[in-house]
Amino acid sequence: MDLSNNMFIGEIPVAFVDLKNFTLLNLFRNKLGAKELIERLQRLQNAAKEEANNG
Repeated sequence: MDLSNNMFIGEIPVAFVDLKNFTLLNLFRNKLGAKELIERLQRLQNAAKEEANNG
């Protein structure tokens, strides 16, 4: 999903993490805060890596 250059301001909703078939989110050139979203995405990425190593 390309949402770049939209002049969005605020926090990125954490609900984006729950979208199952989401592979790309382009938010370039917006003024968004994403601390909580980044933390959740990092946890998901770590879980996926762990699952791949154990699978």
